[in-house]
Amino acid sequence: MKIKSPKKVILLMAISLILFIVTSLIAANDLKLGDKEVINRILYGAILYLWATWMYVGKHRFYRFFMTFILIVYTFGFISFLFVPSFNLLAIIQIICAITGILINISTILVVRNERSKIANG
Repeated sequence: MKIKSPKKVILLMAISLILFIVTSLIAANDLKLGDKEVINRILYGAILYLWATWMYVGKHRFYRFFMTFILIVYTFGFISFLFVPSFNLLAIIQIICAITGILINISTILVVRNERSKIANG
């Protein structure tokens, strides 16, 4: 069963958002960040992910650029989660989530870029 491109992109964006939230919570626990910083980071990330997905679903102007930009920004965010201050079980889970998030974001970018080339060439 092959998943169509729009459903695949929405699914990958949802997985990436969940991984971002989980990784942020783990990193905040390890760094002992306050509740305000964690809530701001998660809300900001969720709003941008949902906005990019809404633009993609509605095929708004410049949706491909905006979605690719958001995914690249949060890929760098996942890369920053790879650097952990201590090495324990939570740090290992954080690193695994960050690597998975990087791979998911790169996959989503490739799917969106492939869709773009099909539209341009078709």
